[in-house]
Amino acid sequence: MKDNADFVLLRDGLLAQFKPGTAIQTVAFEQIVVSSWRCKHAIRLEMKQLTPSFTTSEGAASDESGGQRDERVFQWFGASYQDLTQGISFLKALRAEGC
Repeated sequence: MKDNADFVLLRDGLLAQFKPGTAIQTVAFEQIVVSSWRCKHAIRLEMKQLTPSFTTSEGAASDESGGQRDERVFQWFGASYQDLTQGISFLKALRAEGC
């Protein structure tokens, strides 16, 4: 399965970088691996949900020059409290629309 191979690659790469030598370092390393994998997986799922918002009815990526786009899609990636609140509202609207 591709996900298993990707996980092993991530784990091996991090293992080569961190080289845990004690039991507590190994525990911390495993937490880093799991957290990194979950973040990567969440972003992949997130983009799968948001991809339709980035495309026009013809299937091409929308942009400023012609296609219509919802600015909330781009704003929710911000780090401020207001951006996060707007992002949450955007995701709730997607859920309400059945996306």
